Amino acid sequence: GQARAARVLDGALDQLASPLPRWFARARGVYLSGGVGTGKSMLMDVLHAEAGAAGVASRRLHWHEWIHGVHRRLHELRTASAASTDEKLRVLALEETADVLCLDEMAVHDVADALLLREIFSTMLNNGVVVVATSNRPPEELYAQGLNRHLFLPFVRLLARRVDHVRLEAVDRRRTGARDAELFVPTGGDAAPALAALGVSGGFAPETVAIAYGREMTLDADAATRRCARASFDQLCGDALGAADYHALCDAYDCFFLERVPVLPLARHDLVRRFVTFVDVIYDRGKALVLEADAPVDELLDAGDEADFFTGPLGLTVADEGGASGRNASVQSDGAEWSATGIKGASLGARSGRQDTKFAWARTTSRLVEMTTGRAYRDAWRRRVV
Repeated sequence: GQARAARVLDGALDQLASPLPRWFARARGVYLSGGVGTGKSMLMDVLHAEAGAAGVASRRLHWHEWIHGVHRRLHELRTASAASTDEKLRVLALEETADVLCLDEMAVHDVADALLLREIFSTMLNNGVVVVATSNRPPEELYAQGLNRHLFLPFVRLLARRVDHVRLEAVDRRRTGARDAELFVPTGGDAAPALAALGVSGGFAPETVAIAYGREMTLDADAATRRCARASFDQLCGDALGAADYHALCDAYDCFFLERVPVLPLARHDLVRRFVTFVDVIYDRGKALVLEADAPVDELLDAGDEADFFTGPLGLTVADEGGASGRNASVQSDGAEWSATGIKGASLGARSGRQDTKFAWARTTSRLVEMTTGRAYRDAWRRRVV
């Protein structure tokens, strides 16, 4: 559990303090997995702080932020060089100057991400970078049932050889301790007391703010401090926004008032995934949230008939329409479309994506419970901004 994880992290820190060059010392990485609220991020943050105190260069990022940076840098390298992708990935990995790279909430959902990781991690580890990662999934379950997963397995084997895996089993700490429902508002309810609890009073006025890739969006900011943003669910999760956009919003605001969050059908996993990403980013950035929603946090996801989608047998059937066997393309034969899932309109990519989304939702509800009802989270936020 947490005690073993602490010992493993202490051992990694001792190796990092060695006077030998980092490429020679070759300290092992650490991978912490476990259910939501088991203290993975807290333990990683302790290591990050202790490394800094010991004079060890440490960099800590959320997985969304890191993988976005990888794709951005890879695009720059592709524009500037005709070298192979593997050569560019090695250059990218060698640019990591930190001795310790801490990556929180590692998750692999996309085949494009899956194919990059082995070369990057292999190069970083060979260069002496100690990778410390947290995830809800153990390494062998990363990218589970993803398309072309066999191409991802060398990365899983690399982790098994070079990284110590510690599984944490505990109750969800975010659901324990003193709490109230001060920052949760039923749709149509009075949000003024919740906002006042965060020191936000008065009205809101439209404001245009910069987001990723040179774009802008308009939302409302509180007129007094301009530090609290008010936006509807449709604004933040209905449009094509991603982690980079949410980070840009966190650069501009300290708290968010998210209005009119509906009960989300799992079949709309695009909306669910954006909401999950939004919560991940603002939680990781230590932002406050007032949530106005149609249902309590634990009732916001409606699996509906998706149970059959997850548990039903796979088969190969002919569909009259829909039923793509790949992520974006279907397989045509003699004018018929073949469905590898046996479900009309349901691709293997969508099936895998929905499974991952449902898995991530448990983390989201845990975080929302802490953010909207946990006094410790609210009080810690107040100490940071006052």
